[in-house]
Amino acid sequence: MRTLGVTGAVCGGKSTFARMLADCGARLVDGDAVAHEILDRPEVRERLVATFGAGILGPADRIDTKALGQRAFAHAASLKRLTDVVYPLIREALSERLEEPHAHGDAPAVLDAPTLYEAGCEDLVDRVATVEAPPEVCEARALARGWIAGEVARREELKLPAQERRRRADYVVENTGSVDDLARAAQDLWPWLAEAAAGRV
Repeated sequence: MRTLGVTGAVCGGKSTFARMLADCGARLVDGDAVAHEILDRPEVRERLVATFGAGILGPADRIDTKALGQRAFAHAASLKRLTDVVYPLIREALSERLEEPHAHGDAPAVLDAPTLYEAGCEDLVDRVATVEAPPEVCEARALARGWIAGEVARREELKLPAQERRRRADYVVENTGSVDDLARAAQDLWPWLAEAAAGRV
């Protein structure tokens, strides 16, 4: 069985691309969903509140990820305080999730992991696709989601640079066109992924 990690630019379209591969027949492992589950753990919440303050809590004393992100992505030092807590737990949980599809036939797994490289999860997958888009496109998507202006650039500065993502990835998907163009890119990649899962390549 083959596992493809999908990462890329902030608001670059990586999750959309991963879902498109799932529509083709892949088993999707959602890294963001796993991270949210970890944030709901009482011991994690306590550590993060101790680090970033009670202002990161929302309704029912659950962590408000938007508030946490604003504080954690303020600068590299604060982001490291967050990742020191959550990255080891995310890696462990993703490793467990990726083992699950092996018991369900030959369908390949797709790991949607925005911080695949940063969290040290690259070795959990067989191949990596990075979905990239121009900064102005990513910024427009972020503003449409209600992000503040400049948030994309600020977060990109704290990620592995785009040039390095491109160098390290096995596949580079240029998300500069329409949603249909991105769907065609997923469909173009799917035959290799399906054949690899079946052991034919």
